[in-house]
This record gives sequence, C-alpha cells and structure tokens, in this order.
Amino acid sequence: MLVYGDSDIATTADPLITKFDEALPNSRLMYLKGVNPFSQIEGSEECNAVILHFLTEYYA
Repeated sequence: MLVYGDSDIATTADPLITKFDEALPNSRLMYLKGVNPFSQIEGSEECNAVILHFLTEYYA
C-alpha cells in the first residue's frame, strides 16, 4: 500500500520495494523527514544501518 503518492515509486515493479511499502508504508516519509523509521524496532544498529542504506539507494 502506497501512501505518499510518488508516481515514480508507485509504478516501480521491484518486489523488494513493494515489500517495504507494504510492511512500512510511512518509512519513506519518515526517512525524508530525517527520522529513522526503524528506531522503534528492536535489533542491532548494524541491521538498521543496512536497512537505511537500502532506503537511501532505492528511495533517494
């Protein structure tokens, strides 16, 4: 489910991006505002860094 209305993202057929959109529909908006969307999720900082790198690469 896409909630941000970005046509370039909405038409992306990449299944990995679709998974992120469905799991964390506000993650891109949070990331663009400088908020770590994974800060509420328990896990290692290294894991969070990898996920944020994914967001940087695919959503920038």
